Amino acid sequence: MAAAAPSSSSPDRDRLQAELVAAGRALGNSSAMLSHACAERLGIHATDWECVSLLNEALPASLTAGQLAELTGLSTGAVTGVIDRLESAGFVRRERDPADRRRVIVRLSAEKMGEVIPLFAGMLADMVALQKRYSEDDLAKFVDLLTVAGDILRRHALAILAPPQA
Repeated sequence: MAAAAPSSSSPDRDRLQAELVAAGRALGNSSAMLSHACAERLGIHATDWECVSLLNEALPASLTAGQLAELTGLSTGAVTGVIDRLESAGFVRRERDPADRRRVIVRLSAEKMGEVIPLFAGMLADMVALQKRYSEDDLAKFVDLLTVAGDILRRHALAILAPPQA
């Protein structure tokens, strides 16, 4: 989906690229602020809320504890603590994988998420209104940009977490 990159630079392109990087940082900071605000409102840790968000993205499927560890960059021990807290708060339930009894499947509670959804009603309405300003072609480009940017950020986050090579 990515368009071929132009071969030359111009002052306008350089300015736009710098503005895009700044806007991306601001979006990331706003996203982190929203995540922390939701966690605080719900009385859970921000990391726990981020795991709830990952589980919600995986719907209708579920994730294993190992997948949560991989997606967050957390250790399996840390993810166990997250799942313990989320289970106590009613956000998730653990199930044994019928194909591999050693593996734990983490399922999001639809009931608990039903309580959470109203927190997002205004934001979702604002996002829908924002998207109406753009053409389908624009939206497709935004999807590509954000998807690839997310992959790049995740790859670099995992590289930062990796032990240094000798």
